[in-house]
Amino acid sequence: MRQRLQIARVLANDPGILLMDEPFGALDAQTREIMQQELSRIWNSRKKTVLFITHDIDEALVLGDRIAIMTAGPAATIKSFLNIALPRPRELNEELLRLRREGKSSDRAGSHQSHEAGAMTEITEVSVEPARKRRLWDNAGISHYVAFGASLLCALIVWTALAWWVGKPAFLPSPLATLDGAIELIRNGQLAENVTASLSRIVVGYIIGTCIGIPLGLFMGKSKIVRAFVDPYVEFFRFIPPIAFVTLAIIWFGLGEASKIVLIVYTTLFMVAINTMIGVLSIEPDKHFAALCLGASGRQVFFHVTIPAAIPSIVTGMKIAMGNSFMTVVSAEMIAAKTGVGYLIMNSRLFLLTEWIFVGIITLGLMGFVSDRALRLVANTMLRRYAVKV
Repeated sequence: MRQRLQIARVLANDPGILLMDEPFGALDAQTREIMQQELSRIWNSRKKTVLFITHDIDEALVLGDRIAIMTAGPAATIKSFLNIALPRPRELNEELLRLRREGKSSDRAGSHQSHEAGAMTEITEVSVEPARKRRLWDNAGISHYVAFGASLLCALIVWTALAWWVGKPAFLPSPLATLDGAIELIRNGQLAENVTASLSRIVVGYIIGTCIGIPLGLFMGKSKIVRAFVDPYVEFFRFIPPIAFVTLAIIWFGLGEASKIVLIVYTTLFMVAINTMIGVLSIEPDKHFAALCLGASGRQVFFHVTIPAAIPSIVTGMKIAMGNSFMTVVSAEMIAAKTGVGYLIMNSRLFLLTEWIFVGIITLGLMGFVSDRALRLVANTMLRRYAVKV
């Protein structure tokens, strides 16, 4: 009775496909046969696509028109497909038993040929290519680091050649002169102070903007009313760069940390919200229908289907927003700040300390590189199950 009620509950939503995972596995043989006949009757009347998972070969032959055979093991894949061309209604008669015996014997023999009756036809095969000898540069990790080091070496060579060709350290300092400037800034403590100030502003503003942007994007993607209400503001403000609000931020929030943090929140919020909304809108409807077919409520669909499916887009928005946060904080620090990497670059300009300017620029690049790698590490480690690739 419970199986009948579950099938009726699912059919009440008029789904396009039924997903059934071992629905009759716990039943006795007589009841299982009755439920198989009932499912066949429902299929004949409703003509719904049914994805039926079973370990019982007899059940697959009685119910299925197309059988997918899986490989063994935890990382199972589809080994082959078989078409069953027998008329309905079916019973476990001699014909099906013969097909079962022939299927087993052909599988043990390793050949997947058509049977004489034409009822079972293989349509795919698995081919195994011979393994070739691996070479050192075939290792993805080693080749990646070799290419990375070669790129840095080429950049240093080009930079040194250009500095020698120009011959004016105040115009283009060499890598050695820039290194001397970095050592000087490290010794007097200015570099650590300015890096700490910029990073603290970025982290606080980035976290606040992300925490606001993700829920906003989820509700915009889920509700047409919310999207229609918020969309005009999002489409208007996302084209206005944060630097345009620097003067207003200083007037409203002062010269302290609040003005810089607000600008970073502004640039992060819209980027994360828009990508999150796009992620929700791009979810295939079949995923929602499948969850509803399995008896999930609207709340369960939102938390267990919508949010996990949108996570790759959310991470993409967070990654883009991080780069925008660095640009915003440097712009704000150049105009109204007494600490920060942007302030260091602007202050060095006044004293024509070009090597310090280069140190500030390289420091910004390293800060962004480390932040991006940290985000990738967190995403690939904690969100791997959601198919996040960054």
